[in-house]
Amino acid sequence: MNYWPALVTNLAETTEPLDRFVQAMVPPGRKTAQEMFKARGWVVHNETNPFGFTGVHDWASSFWFPEAAAWLAQHMYDRYRFSGDLTYLRDTAYPVLKGAAEFWIDTLVTDPRDGRLVVSPSYLPEHGDFSAGASMSQQIVFEVLSHTLDAARRLNVDPGFQTEVQNTLARLDPGLRIGSWGQLQEWKSDWDDRNNTHRHVSHLFALHPGHQIVAGTPHGQAAKTSLTARGDGGTGWSKAWKINFWARLLDGDHAYRMLGEQLKTSTLDNLWDTHPPFQIDGNFGATSGVAEMLLQSRHDVIHVLPALPAAWPTGSVAGLRARGDVTVGVDWRERAAERITVRTGRSGPIKVRSSLFAGPHRVQDEQGAEIAATVSGDTATWTAQAAKTYTVVRLGSCAAPPADRPVVAWDPASGTSVSDVSGSGRPASVVGPAAYEQSAPTGSGLVLNGTTYLRTAPTTLGHIRAATFAAVVKTGGSGYRRLFDSQPSGDPGGDGIIVDLTPSNNLRFIGAGRNVTTGAVIPAGRYVDLVVTMSAAGAVDVYVDGVRTGGATVSADGINGCATRPLQFGADQNGGQRLVGAVDRMAIFPRQLSGSEVRGWQDLAF
Repeated sequence: MNYWPALVTNLAETTEPLDRFVQAMVPPGRKTAQEMFKARGWVVHNETNPFGFTGVHDWASSFWFPEAAAWLAQHMYDRYRFSGDLTYLRDTAYPVLKGAAEFWIDTLVTDPRDGRLVVSPSYLPEHGDFSAGASMSQQIVFEVLSHTLDAARRLNVDPGFQTEVQNTLARLDPGLRIGSWGQLQEWKSDWDDRNNTHRHVSHLFALHPGHQIVAGTPHGQAAKTSLTARGDGGTGWSKAWKINFWARLLDGDHAYRMLGEQLKTSTLDNLWDTHPPFQIDGNFGATSGVAEMLLQSRHDVIHVLPALPAAWPTGSVAGLRARGDVTVGVDWRERAAERITVRTGRSGPIKVRSSLFAGPHRVQDEQGAEIAATVSGDTATWTAQAAKTYTVVRLGSCAAPPADRPVVAWDPASGTSVSDVSGSGRPASVVGPAAYEQSAPTGSGLVLNGTTYLRTAPTTLGHIRAATFAAVVKTGGSGYRRLFDSQPSGDPGGDGIIVDLTPSNNLRFIGAGRNVTTGAVIPAGRYVDLVVTMSAAGAVDVYVDGVRTGGATVSADGINGCATRPLQFGADQNGGQRLVGAVDRMAIFPRQLSGSEVRGWQDLAF
């Protein structure tokens, strides 16, 4: 449980001590398997120590749990699934998995009631009672056998052993039964009491951390019935389990409620989880639950925002990891994804699920080129290349700005505040020293000395089908330098807009799904009247002092200005790539100005 969040939160290196610890238990665990069970493989129960103890101990209500070795092996298989590292699978994980599987192949017994293979005796920790084929036991054994078989196939090793595992799986009782009141049975016999509110909900292992149970299926509904009957009480670690359970059932609001219950009633002032007095697995388990609310990757599908609660209507997360060697980020608004970034570590098909795919959207690569994705309902599939980042953006997911006025119109004159005379309510602040020069055409140009730029409060520009960006500006400096900026760093053009200068002073336009450099070279060292228009068809034209000097083409999707972030002039979102020179006036229009309007844009804006 302590390692549940490690892989999904991009902390895989923290699992290395666990790997070494598990590997160190295998030799004594093999001896215990031989002497106690006359079995191959290795075993450990639910307690150990630094000296390799793998037998039973003297705690009456939880001394018997030989399934622990198989559960530990699941962590190692999962590390492989997140990384795709075959060397790790072959050298580290597979020997542990194989030994755990061998133990169960040798110790499962045939249930005379139905001829299926079961764990006997099996005992639910701290709950009991002894029986044959309790659900948790069967589910854990199903997982380890399935994972071992998959690993052997991927490594193309041990064909005879593969057959042995296959035959065992074919006869294994999977531990999934729906009982008389619609519950997921905790035991093979229907012994469940709907009034039982015990803190353990062990028979939901197949929901989490296992993968057999999926929300929306009959077994998923049965798991929900059992979980509802158990209630929202329990110790801190019990509530952490329930956060993960509800997230896997895609009920973000109930998962959030359990997170609140844990924080309010099972967390000390120093943020330690209470058992009481303290069990850190509650802290780590809750962290896992939050990650599961934001991202799940089961059955080769990456599910983005699978259980987002109403309490988190707007937000973003970056750097989460999905199985398949994929790193995921997402921005959302009104509980819907606006922008998803997916960085793939390996080449091959990738399948992403999000409500974003149910509406107008665009999948693009790092250069802004559109990727052909096959969409079925809320799931998209495309062929990914290793070490590449793909961006999915929602199109037209917010209203267009009013067409009767500019999006913004600034005329810096003095001081550190610049009013927006457009009526759109986007005043700017001067970041850095505010100095003005009288040589500007209006007599008050804001000096951009490499430390000064303009920045609004976070704002939503809207979905802009056609646009005009205009400024009276004097440029200098070197490298890439920003003019207009409302885009996160590194975005290929699907989220927000950048109008900037290249090291050669060519005008570059990043928006409407494209990153294009025009042939227009902007004169340096003097004030120029610069206008950039974008038509609804994606034609970009650049005018200097009223004369067209270059252009390019972007998509017809329009500018996705639906995210909320500052609009800036003279620097990027992180305050870098600053423009050196001065600016007199600037404006953005939510339409393409005509040739005659280009020359009179200041009259339209001011």
